[in-house]
Amino acid sequence: MKTMVFLLVALLLVTACATTQPAPTSTPLPPTEPPPTPLPEPTNLPPPEPTETPLSPPLFEVFFDGTDCTVEGPTELPPGDYAFTFIDESEWKGELWLINLDEDKTFQDNLDLQSEPGEWYAKPSWAHYDVQVSSQYDLPEDEASEGRRVHTSAWRLNKVAEHTIFCYVPSPVKLWFAAPIWIVETPTD
Repeated sequence: MKTMVFLLVALLLVTACATTQPAPTSTPLPPTEPPPTPLPEPTNLPPPEPTETPLSPPLFEVFFDGTDCTVEGPTELPPGDYAFTFIDESEWKGELWLINLDEDKTFQDNLDLQSEPGEWYAKPSWAHYDVQVSSQYDLPEDEASEGRRVHTSAWRLNKVAEHTIFCYVPSPVKLWFAAPIWIVETPTD
């Protein structure tokens, strides 16, 4: 009987000391930020400010057939952004690239580093990549394009210097030079 009284007293003490709040069932989450303010309807927004001068239709068309890279377009231009259309009819996925050359180098210096067209060599220290400012594929490779890939891109040619247009194939690594263009302060007509 003493054991029974002892257990009853122990139970009363435990119950009296216990808190009246239930034990949490999970860890509380940190407070959240208020929901974002919804954006106004598009009709209430002011028109966007123009950020770039629109490009004219492509000034350059670059053709690549896997054995030759050729260009149609002007040879002298003032600094600016220019559109190029790259038409790739090769078995590879070719790419259009532009470099500008140090003052004492010319297009011929690029050609002299190759024993034959398409031979790849590491970019020399006197050749510097130009900046491609936008890019868009216009025509996907499918039956409608008859195996051609057509790609339009805009290039920022701001350095007054001789530039080289070339076709590059990343796999297998190959390189074809197309033509020089000159960015000059005042082009001759």
